[in-house]
Amino acid sequence: LFNCVPSQINYVINTRFTIQRGYAVESKRGGGGYIRIEKVQVSSRHQFLKQVNQLFENEIDERDGHAIIYRLFEEKLITKREGNLLLTILSKQILSKSKDESKVRASILHGVLERLSYEEKE
Repeated sequence: LFNCVPSQINYVINTRFTIQRGYAVESKRGGGGYIRIEKVQVSSRHQFLKQVNQLFENEIDERDGHAIIYRLFEEKLITKREGNLLLTILSKQILSKSKDESKVRASILHGVLERLSYEEKE
């Protein structure tokens, strides 16, 4: 299923099933232990945007930024074209010219989320 050896399971779960990608992970170790992975259902778009905006503060890396953009597309908050434009804008290739790459990325993403939330209220 995950195409990895048992020692890599935690890494795979922690990188593929993140809240940015829309998953909640619950686990219990020991006898009768389990790992539960659930797709998070969003109660409202405004609430979703608020939660996503709180996932990061002043910095965000390229991978997590892209995961958020993919989730915005999945939730139909942005079009495929808008998503592709945002992926380019947030990319390391574009932002690496700045010494504060992750801070600039976070600032851009906060602005996008705020604007989407504002449009939702109109």
